[in-house]
Order: sequence, then structure tokens, then C-alpha cells
Amino acid sequence: MAYITKDELEKRLSKEYLLMIADDDQDGVLDEQVIDEAISQAQSEVDTYIGTRYEVPISDPPQVVKKLTADLAIYYLHMRKDNMPEAVQKLYDGALKLLTLIAQGKVTLGVTEEAEQTSGSAIMIKARDRLFGSLLEEMP
Repeated sequence: MAYITKDELEKRLSKEYLLMIADDDQDGVLDEQVIDEAISQAQSEVDTYIGTRYEVPISDPPQVVKKLTADLAIYYLHMRKDNMPEAVQKLYDGALKLLTLIAQGKVTLGVTEEAEQTSGSAIMIKARDRLFGSLLEEMP
């Protein structure tokens, strides 16, 4: 389940503005695949940060997660063009700053789906007993 939809992205931007950044063939119709890819990339980045503290994907994302995902998606849509508006760059930088604070545990999302934290990094491997002896042991 995506944290935001194309319709939610349209609510944050005017349709004309979204057409400007997501209508690659300039036919007056939003390119769904372009928008879906930007949303997917944004959600993946959000999950990378918040996944250090919470089980992802979050089934019922709070508004802050939706906003962060939208801000990143807008940034990714703009990245495909030649110039990056300063306001969009600030949205992106602010989103990363907040995501970093969430990952560090300095800000919480207010959801209970916290990921289990493991202590230590030991891995235990158990091999089966050898069925046949080493060929080197059997050779004269």
C-alpha cells in the first residue's frame, strides 16, 4: 500500500503544476507511470529512514509520513527536469532532516508499530556432520 496516491499529490499541487512536471509527452494528460515511480521512490526512501525504528511499510501512515512522502515525490518529479526550484530543494532538505531525526529516535511518529531492535551482531551457523571422509585422508 502506498503512503500517498496520485490524487493526494494533486491536492498538494495544482493540476497545472503537476502537468508541468509529470507530462513528459506534453499531451495534457498526467503520465501515471512517472508519478507512480516518483511516489514509489519517495516511499522507499521514507521506509529506509523510518525502518530503523518502525515496521515498514506502515499500514496506517500518520499525516507526517504522507507529507514526507509527498515532499520527496515532488522532489523526484522535479529531478527529471533541468532546474530545481529553491522551494522544492528546501522541501527535500527539510524532509531528510526530519527523517534523520525520526531514525535517530529524537522524533516519533506516534504509531505503535516499532521495529524490534536486536542487540549484538553474532550469527550462529551449524553445519551437518560430514557424511564422507576427506578424499585426502583416504589417499595413500
